[in-house]
Amino acid sequence: MAIATTNCPKCGRVNELPACGNCGGVDFRKGALSDGSTGMICKACNLGFSYTPCQAGCGAQVSAISFGTTGSRFAERVKQGIDANQGTQSGQGSQCFIATELYGRDSVQVATLRQFRDHRLLTSRMGARLVVTYYRHSPSVIPVMRRSMAVRAVLRVLVELSVRIAKASLALEQERRTSQTRRHLDFRLHDRR
Repeated sequence: MAIATTNCPKCGRVNELPACGNCGGVDFRKGALSDGSTGMICKACNLGFSYTPCQAGCGAQVSAISFGTTGSRFAERVKQGIDANQGTQSGQGSQCFIATELYGRDSVQVATLRQFRDHRLLTSRMGARLVVTYYRHSPSVIPVMRRSMAVRAVLRVLVELSVRIAKASLALEQERRTSQTRRHLDFRLHDRR
């Protein structure tokens, strides 16, 4: 697993993302904190932080959201590009993406696929490349889909299959997180006895 790093804004030293001060976990996600800011949240115990002291001891506070790996930074750039593309398309009434064309922008299917994209695909280099390829080529499919009911029917079956796979993957990840949290809490309760 790659170690997330960032440079100190004051001294320029490379800092590694520290282990969780609560449980010692080293697997984090970016997310909203209880104070409304964005920071790093431990996947094991769900404790978050927005700043950490520079490891060089220069006295600077390093922003937690500045930490990242090469892969996570690549995924973030891909997501920003997708979001920017969706923003430019939104004023045109209909976006040129297959699931949106089939079900509508606010459908459960589109929401599921977006969640799968953001939480599963964009967390790996291969998944991010798949997303880039999809967004590069799917707009050219839309006109064909609009002219041919047979193509539309085949794509609907493929998208339904994709939605089922995405739901199953998201449910498995949620179950993994829940059982991991339960194990962590059981361990902490056992430690206190």
